[in-house]
Amino acid sequence: MTTDGLFEFDIVPSDYVAEEDGETGTDTGTDTGTGDPEGDSPPPPPVNSPPQVNGVIEGQLTGQNTPYSLVIPATFFIDPDGDALTYSATLSDGSALPDWLTFSPDTLTFSGRGPTDGHHDYTIVLNASDQSGSATLAFDLTVSERPFVIGTLPNLVVEEDSFFSVTIPETGLFEDPDSILTFGGSVGSDVNSWLSFDPATMTFSGQMPQDFSNWFNLTVFATDGPNRAQIIFRVDVNDTPDAPLDLSLHTTWVNEFSDIGTPVGELFVDDPDKGDTHVYSLVDDAGGAFAVVGDQLVVNSALDIRAGTQRTVVVQVEDSTGFTFQKSIDITIKAAHDTIIFSDAPPATTILWVSTTGDDTAGTGSADSPFATIQHAIDNAGPGTDIMVRAGTYNEALNLSVEGTTDAPIRLISADGAGAAVIAPPAVAETSAISGRGTANWVIDGFTVQGSDTIGTYGVNLVSRNFGANAAFQEGYAGDKVENILLINNVFTDWGIDAIHIAQSFGIQIVNNSIIGAHEQGIDFVGTSKLLIQGNVIDEITSKDEWEALDGRDYTGDSAITVKGGSTFVEIRNNVIGSTEGPAIKIGSPTGIAYLPIEVGADGDGAHFVNYEVKHAVVSGNIATDYPTSLLLQGAQDVLVTDNLFNTANISNVARGVTASLYGVAEQYIPRGLTGFSDDISFADNIFKGKALFTNAPGATTYDLGGNAAFDPLATYDPEQYGFVGGVDGGIAV
Repeated sequence: MTTDGLFEFDIVPSDYVAEEDGETGTDTGTDTGTGDPEGDSPPPPPVNSPPQVNGVIEGQLTGQNTPYSLVIPATFFIDPDGDALTYSATLSDGSALPDWLTFSPDTLTFSGRGPTDGHHDYTIVLNASDQSGSATLAFDLTVSERPFVIGTLPNLVVEEDSFFSVTIPETGLFEDPDSILTFGGSVGSDVNSWLSFDPATMTFSGQMPQDFSNWFNLTVFATDGPNRAQIIFRVDVNDTPDAPLDLSLHTTWVNEFSDIGTPVGELFVDDPDKGDTHVYSLVDDAGGAFAVVGDQLVVNSALDIRAGTQRTVVVQVEDSTGFTFQKSIDITIKAAHDTIIFSDAPPATTILWVSTTGDDTAGTGSADSPFATIQHAIDNAGPGTDIMVRAGTYNEALNLSVEGTTDAPIRLISADGAGAAVIAPPAVAETSAISGRGTANWVIDGFTVQGSDTIGTYGVNLVSRNFGANAAFQEGYAGDKVENILLINNVFTDWGIDAIHIAQSFGIQIVNNSIIGAHEQGIDFVGTSKLLIQGNVIDEITSKDEWEALDGRDYTGDSAITVKGGSTFVEIRNNVIGSTEGPAIKIGSPTGIAYLPIEVGADGDGAHFVNYEVKHAVVSGNIATDYPTSLLLQGAQDVLVTDNLFNTANISNVARGVTASLYGVAEQYIPRGLTGFSDDISFADNIFKGKALFTNAPGATTYDLGGNAAFDPLATYDPEQYGFVGGVDGGIAV
């Protein structure tokens, strides 16, 4: 602005360029970018910085032939400019890593297995670089030689119930060429509840539990960090004989008027001395009403409830060293109409509910907060529990993992009526809808047990706890049998093997079930006693030729009902049997070595079966006319066949040749040259559509007790005279 208050401007052309070094010019289109009227030069571009180390790798130790791995955090190198880094690794002299060690630049991981040729020391350099420079990080890696054993520890023998203590010497057992050793000790899971190791004193110590009599291993070890050497020694505990602690009778009822010799139940003893032998006897036999045969309490005289519904016996057990234990046991005498087990059991003390809309995690098992799966309810059940399952399909394979008691069974019930709750396990071979080992005291009532026609599947598969023991395993064979199971009002459909298979059992009842579809047996029992199969409908037991021999099974539609393998006291009553591809009912017949008690054989087989034949059976009131052979007795003794509507009955023996088997690899263990005989067979009041009897059992004694007759299609059979009339429901005219 001038002195007179006016602004003054210099007007220049738009293409004017300021003079530089006395020159003027026009705009050339090049902008210096400085805006500086003096025209300064542009600054130089920024300088790229190299990576920087941002961490430390401690010295590393590994052992001979020992896996080694080290992951370097990506934060151990940083780049001020954020450039991507390239990684490599060498030894400190620039040479390659040893052959046993590799480095992955993608994951910054060193890995390998230590060499076996002695001690090694390495210095390893890790390099990180970008386009302008690099940074290195070095660390030491030592491969330590393995310690080795130079001494021994003797096995020990100690006395039962004693305080156990043993101190291990710190010298003379281990040596290490290049490291200081640390010593330790470990105990197995079988003794870790009472035995421990103190590394400060090198001492194992602990008080043995009462009656602990076994052997166990202890381990002493020395370690240099990555390497370890160890010595294992054995401790045997001498068994000090103890008296039995308790005994029990697993079934405590019997029907009135039962035949003499009928088993009431099996006796079991609680004895701390594992493997001890026991002899049972009666101190009080309730006025001669009962006796002991082996490990069973049996009926010894006529029982009549008019003399009272309860008898008391006093049982004594004596072990091999002469110790004894006595116990009073009450036996309930039941009338014929009360024969269904648990019919008089008290109400449940616990009720658990299951629904397809339930929740195993949040649910409490109440009616308002049910569980989602049946198995979860089973796992939370105990004696006196009713598991109420609401309608719906449950895709589960159930395991009866808990047990009830004789006076408080566990009941699994279809809560919304028969067939409303469906158990349908996955269609997978060797899967059962309901399985269990050595389980006891269950009722399963009203379910649809739905198969998928899949090879190797069972509807129900219950076996003893050590089922499948081989010929070399004798002690305790078939111990913990399946006991006191009632399957009632269920529907079984489309099973690959058997709808119901139960092996090594006592006190089982199969009542009022429907079985439609299986490829070996509808109902299959092996090695059972006190069995009732009553009021069932069984149909469509068919062959499956394409499965034959795929898994060692035949799938021939063998029979509707089979009872075999030394079974005793069997009742098969009022069943209606439709189509099969073999005999409707088989009593006896061969079975595999997995199913029977055994004893060492003298003929090169390694095993003999004990009590192979089925004994003491009643077959009454059944209808079976679809297959030519309605009843096959094959190694059966003391059998009453009465009030049935049959085509024919066939009696034969089970024989094995001197050098070969008639029954295949799985069923060859009948002693060579011996026979399972059929004998003492009685027939009364049966109606036969075909020839009454075929017999291939020379020497078998049969009895015609009268009333057997040929079927007359024009006749009406009086249900007061013939038990088969009506079959399951009654009133059906034949």
